[in-house]
Amino acid sequence: MNAMSECQALPEMDLPPVSKLLPAERHRIEQLQEEMSRRLNREVSFEEATREWFSHHALLWRERRLRAMLHLQRQAMDTHKWIRSEQEQRDLGSAAVLEWIQHYAAAWREWFEREYEWTDPPLPE
Repeated sequence: MNAMSECQALPEMDLPPVSKLLPAERHRIEQLQEEMSRRLNREVSFEEATREWFSHHALLWRERRLRAMLHLQRQAMDTHKWIRSEQEQRDLGSAAVLEWIQHYAAAWREWFEREYEWTDPPLPE
C-alpha cells in the first residue's frame, strides 16, 4: 500500500473543531500537513492532515506532552515548597503545594502553553 492510499484508507471519524485544539497541537498538524504534501507530492488539506494526526500521532504526542508538563509542574511546586518552607523554617509539606495550586497553577499553565507552543517540552529522564 502506498502513502497516498494509506491516507485515503483512514476511517471516517468525528474530528474536534479546530477551536478546541491547543495552539501547539494545531502547529503540529500544520507541520504534518506540510510533510505529507511533500511526501505525497500534492496538496494535503488541513482536514486530511488532522485525520492522519488523530489516527496515528495524537495519542503519543499528547502522552509525551502531558508527562513533560507534569514533570515541569512538579518541579515548580517543589521549588515553591522549598522556598516557603525555608521562609517558615519548617517543612510546610502539602500545604505549600496546595498554596502553589491556588495561587500559581493557572498562570503556570498559561506560561507552559506559551513557552511550548512551537516546540516540545523536554521529557523527564
